[in-house]
Formats: sequence, structure tokens, C-alpha cells
Amino acid sequence: MESFDAIIIGAGACGLMCAVQAGYLGKKVLLLEKGDKAGAKIIISGGGRCNYTNLSVSAENFISENPHFANSTLSQWTVQDTLDFFEQFGITGKEKTLGQIFPASNKAIDIVHVFTNLLAEMQIPIQYQFELGEIVKVGANDYEVFGSSIGKQLKFRARNLVIATGGFPIPKMGATGIAFDIAKQFEIKTTKHAPALVPLVIGLQDREWYEKLSGISVFARVSNERISFEENILFTHWGLSGPAILQISSYWKGAETFEINLLPNVNLKDLIQKERNEQGSKLLSTLLQFYLPKKLVEAFATQLPLDTKLASISKEAVLKTHQLIHHFAVKPAGDKGYEKAEVMRGGIDTNELSSKTLSSKKHPDLFFGGECVDVTGWLGGYNFQWAWASGYVIAQHI
Repeated sequence: MESFDAIIIGAGACGLMCAVQAGYLGKKVLLLEKGDKAGAKIIISGGGRCNYTNLSVSAENFISENPHFANSTLSQWTVQDTLDFFEQFGITGKEKTLGQIFPASNKAIDIVHVFTNLLAEMQIPIQYQFELGEIVKVGANDYEVFGSSIGKQLKFRARNLVIATGGFPIPKMGATGIAFDIAKQFEIKTTKHAPALVPLVIGLQDREWYEKLSGISVFARVSNERISFEENILFTHWGLSGPAILQISSYWKGAETFEINLLPNVNLKDLIQKERNEQGSKLLSTLLQFYLPKKLVEAFATQLPLDTKLASISKEAVLKTHQLIHHFAVKPAGDKGYEKAEVMRGGIDTNELSSKTLSSKKHPDLFFGGECVDVTGWLGGYNFQWAWASGYVIAQHI
């Protein structure tokens, strides 16, 4: 039976980075992957373009029960390290909105090819279609990993074990909660998990209203008591999606109401007063349609006096218009679940891990990295930066 310095379970962003960084250090590692290819989620990320980091990464862009836990890892492998790493293999970063960095080629597969090419050059083995069976701690120093691949029984041994299996999102791609099972086996605590960066569903009583607006996108500010985001929202036949909604979903708690400012850069009270003085014959609907899609304005017909001239509109109506447009209240009935979630919120309890090495405090030769840890980034490349960084950090200590 072949023995390794480390077995890495999961060939996603964290596992791939961990493997190649360990290879640079001359360590003998093995990658085990449930799917039939490496980097499956990388390939589909960003609509196949892969937003692989963000220029504004800091611990403030991550959700965790320990908000400071990510600091050490993110300082050991910075955004510049990520840019430099990929650039040496011909991938030039291209900044889009809000610091988001994409490959200039706009091809996510180019990111994966960097790793698969390096694995081949370093002769780092990767076992695809691996179904994990059992993990056994042998004495004080080794792990034995049992499983199968296409009907063949396999057994591997290593001094260190790295869990980089991701979370529950996108189960049709093979995502499972295996990290939770492994944590339970080794008596490592986990936090409550939930879908994050996920579209939100509206209750049936309001569904008809949203269906009429399906496909309309609006730049807006979405807020709750804890945070706000300014990006596009997208109305759908079942509720709301779009970048700002995905962002707020990570901070949304069931039965909670949040607000959408449909005109974050305009003060409607002031605007109506100004237009009333200059063009009093203009209808309220005409004014609103200059700033908002016609269908969206028409959807407010039962709530606002859209056919009233600005010169005749009452103070009460002005206030109601201002309140509705700037403080549009939304109380979702739920979310679209792990099938549509970008990532998972929650995971391996950070109190169980060393912030410097990402090893278990109870089992120093057992490491957890990437999405399975209770560190969840914002939309926009933050989760990839956490994955690259955690893979790098773990590689230094296996």
C-alpha cells in the first residue's frame, strides 16, 4: 500500500491549490475526487467565466461565528499572491465591477487547466470517481482511507488528511455533507449550516405580482438592520434574484423582512417637488418611468396615484410614493435551497481549528479548508480567495 505525506479529499479550488503548493514543497500528496473531473464548480462559476478573486478582500467580507478567524489565512496568501500565481501561467486578471477579477479570456476552464497541468508536471496523482468508504486513524501518526472507484476497492495511507470537500450547494454536481460526517467521526463541532448567496422565494399571496415583473432588472440598495448592498436585483416569477439579493440572502434569517430602495441615488420627495414647480402637468407615472422600467411602475398602479398630475398630487401621496419606492418591504417565504445556492453558510466550527494552520486542535494532522469551514464570503470572488488561501496555508503544514 502506497503511503503519502497527505491525502487531500476534494479536487475543488482549495484541494487543487493545496496539492500544487504541497508539490512545490516536495511533499508527496494524493488527491481524491468524487466527480469525474477536477474543479467542477470552478468551471461553472461566474457563468463559466470564473470571478477568481476580488481586489477588496478583507475579513469584513466574510460571515463566520468568529469574524476574525479568516484574518490569519488571508494574510498568509493575499489577493496579490493569487494574481501573481495565475499570471505566471498566462492568466491576466481583468477587473469588472466592485473589484471583481476575471480571467482576461473569460474562460473558467483556463483556471482549472493551470492546476491540472501542474498536477501532471509534478506527477501528483488524482483518483477520480472516488467513493469514500471509511477513514481510520492508525496509531498516532497515520490515516488510512478506504473507498472505491468504478467498482475497484482502494486503500491509501498518509500522515496527514485534508478535507476540502466543499459544502451542500449544487448536489447534482456531487456536493455532499461529507465534511460534516468526517467532523462527527473525529468529534469536531460544526455550526448550523444553510444555503447562502441564494435566490429568495416570495409567498404565494404575492406571487402573481412578481410573476408580472419576471425578467426585470433594477439597480437598487437592499438592506436589513445589519448590512446593505447596492447592485442589481432581478424579479422572477417566484421571487427575487440578482447580485444584491444573493448578497443579502447570506444575512437573511427566516421570517425576517428587509427593504429595497428602488432608487438609491434619487430623493423622490425632493424630485417630485422640483418637477411640480417646473412641469406640474407631468403625470406621476411619467416621472417614475424616467427612472424605473415601465412594467415596474405600472405594477404600483393599485398603490400609487400614477395618473395624477404632479401639480395636483397631495402631500400624503408624495410621502406614500417616497416610502414605497425607497423602502419597498420584502418578506421572503424561503430560499431556492442548495440546488441554486452559490455556497454554504456555516460549517466546521472555527473554534475547533488553528487559525494559523487550519488544523484540528484535537487532531493536529487533520485539516479543513475552503467552503466546508464556517467562513462564507460575499459574492464577487471572495469565496475563491478564501479557498486559494486556505489551500496554501494547509500545504505549508502537512
